Amino acid sequence: MTKTPLKLGDVAEIEFLDHCEDGAIMAFKVWGRVKRVTRLEYEVAAWGHSNPAEAEKDDPNEKTFSIVRRAITRTRKLK
Repeated sequence: MTKTPLKLGDVAEIEFLDHCEDGAIMAFKVWGRVKRVTRLEYEVAAWGHSNPAEAEKDDPNEKTFSIVRRAITRTRKLK
């Protein structure tokens, strides 16, 4: 499994292990533009402005996901 380092603005695919109540851990994927990078997580905008510079901070029109980096099994830069 390859973990390609991701940076702000990259378009990426991230595979990660998600928790599950009353069941086994499951692998999921998210695709989108990396909106924020911290030591603990990647925030990915799966639905966002075509020009990120036009987006307002915490814009309710964007759909973002925060993925805990320790749960990531694979990353792939798409663009």
